[in-house]
Amino acid sequence: MIVIPDEAKSLQPPSLLNVSSLVLGLTGWASALAANAAQHRPAWSSGLHRQAFMFTACWVAGYYLQKRANYMQARANRDVALYVAQHPQDFKPEEKKKFKEVLEPAHPIY
Repeated sequence: MIVIPDEAKSLQPPSLLNVSSLVLGLTGWASALAANAAQHRPAWSSGLHRQAFMFTACWVAGYYLQKRANYMQARANRDVALYVAQHPQDFKPEEKKKFKEVLEPAHPIY
């Protein structure tokens, strides 16, 4: 598939029950209901095969969109990690402070 490069195959696949798939699946189902209503058919009971097809097709599209989003995020994380590894002088570890250095001295009220 052109949308998802071969290097994305090494990533863990997204869950089948993800938000993108659910939203797009319900959108596809709602579009089938709207098409039934626009054609003056009973919206809920007419064309159940079209409703199932639209839900499934949009669910699969949502799955692949989530897969692509995961790949894009992993690629960005890889690029940032590579940059940090190549420029350690820009990312020096901070010195650790103790609590007594951070907290202000307490003055009790009598």
